[in-house]
Amino acid sequence: MFLLVAIVLVLFPHQAAEGAAEGLRFALERVIVAILPFSAISSAMVFSGYAQKIGKLASPIFIRLNLNPYGAIAYIAGLLGGYPTGCRTVCDMYREGLIDKADAESMLCYVNNGGLVFAMNVTGIAMWKDVRAGLYIFFVSAISALIASQLFNRGCRVNSAAITPKEKTPFWAALGRGIGASAGVGVNIVASFVVFYAIGEALNLEKVPFLMGVWDMTKGISYCAQLKNLPLAVLFFSFGGASVMAQSTAVLAECELSMRQMIKGKAASAAIAFLITYTAKALAGGIWESSVLAMLALIVIVVGIKLIKKLYAFA
Repeated sequence: MFLLVAIVLVLFPHQAAEGAAEGLRFALERVIVAILPFSAISSAMVFSGYAQKIGKLASPIFIRLNLNPYGAIAYIAGLLGGYPTGCRTVCDMYREGLIDKADAESMLCYVNNGGLVFAMNVTGIAMWKDVRAGLYIFFVSAISALIASQLFNRGCRVNSAAITPKEKTPFWAALGRGIGASAGVGVNIVASFVVFYAIGEALNLEKVPFLMGVWDMTKGISYCAQLKNLPLAVLFFSFGGASVMAQSTAVLAECELSMRQMIKGKAASAAIAFLITYTAKALAGGIWESSVLAMLALIVIVVGIKLIKKLYAFA
């Protein structure tokens, strides 16, 4: 596979160079500014001990969903910062000893998601010319990730009483550590966009839009915006694509965590988000009407899964 990619880049150097330049511009102008600040802040919250406080506050909701309360900080950080902030936060908590390896890998099925700022500014305003589309894609993707957590997580083994505050680290010291931890993520993101855009352009994947979206979600969502294909855009945003998987894998490799649960969770959440959006769009048509139907359907699915699990446990 690596040899084939190298041959393609050698055979089509001009196309690869154009793709690399486009990927670099997009990463620096759109992605880095939406991800790095939130990545640094989320890492600082873990290092300073505030992650435990958030875990304690979120414990009633997350325990009800049978999720480890520490997953709340990674889930929220992922929704604010976008890919791969959720993975970065899980790694930080694992290295700080807040969660064990099994819990960390279990959380990966739902914490690594597209970010709100990216969804509004890039997906909504820049691509769809409608911020409502970006918000819809974001919220359906976020809730679908929680539904996927009900399918793949290992269950909650920590109660709120067990979450004890760490010794507090001064804010500026924690922020400095957070910025340092996020610097590597920034380099990883830029390099990933350069490489994947170069390969995609060399292979001319834009002729097969679905493959382009699976390869890199930004290209896929941009194509969907031209066709006003909301269900497929939700699928690409929820899954992330090969480029996001590469970024996330590089982060997880630093703390030797497996990405198996993450891949299963992303595939499941993407399928759920697509089916819900496709059905809602077919029944309602408009974005607002589709949003109401989609949210109701997602709530029904969550409640249904919980009831099935209770009935199964009772039996």
